[in-house]
Amino acid sequence: MGATTLIFDLITPSRVMQVDAFNGGTQPQTVTLACADMLTISEVVPAGATATITTGWTDPCAQIMVLLSDGALTTLDHFVIG
Repeated sequence: MGATTLIFDLITPSRVMQVDAFNGGTQPQTVTLACADMLTISEVVPAGATATITTGWTDPCAQIMVLLSDGALTTLDHFVIG
């Protein structure tokens, strides 16, 4: 399918600590998380696997950008917000 960019606006700026990503495809997929003024995090999720991506972010975000290398095959779940 191709790369997909998702943008999440948080009603109240919060610290995003982790998210689970499931790769339903047959090839490894890269999931990238970005928040203003925070280190951008990328992780490769193996085919058919779930990975918990920990951000290490210490400050709240108002908006989170997620880049999925194949958005049709990757799902996100269990955002942990602090």
